[in-house]
Amino acid sequence: MKIKKLSTRITLFVVIATVIGVAILSILASYNIFGVMKQEAVTEIGDAMGSLSGSIDEIARRITSVNDASVENTEGVTNFLGKNTQASDVSVNIEKLAESSKVNAESLKGAINQFKLDE
Repeated sequence: MKIKKLSTRITLFVVIATVIGVAILSILASYNIFGVMKQEAVTEIGDAMGSLSGSIDEIARRITSVNDASVENTEGVTNFLGKNTQASDVSVNIEKLAESSKVNAESLKGAINQFKLDE
């Protein structure tokens, strides 16, 4: 009977030790899996931040392009308005020249008519 009791105690001790061992291994495995998952998450976040940084750089380049085009457009509009003002000035000067030419032609006609011989 003593051997049976001892055998039962040893069996019970082995079962308890096995359960404790399995529990410890399970905890360690979970911790290792968590560590790997954490590292993967950190890597994915790093990749996403790199991608975001690239996208922000591209947006900044495109905004710069739009600003440059806007400046060129403003310069073009200013140049066009300047040409329009010059064309108006030339038109006014042509009108003045035409009026002056008309006055000069009438004066010349009057001077020529003074030299006419009456027949």
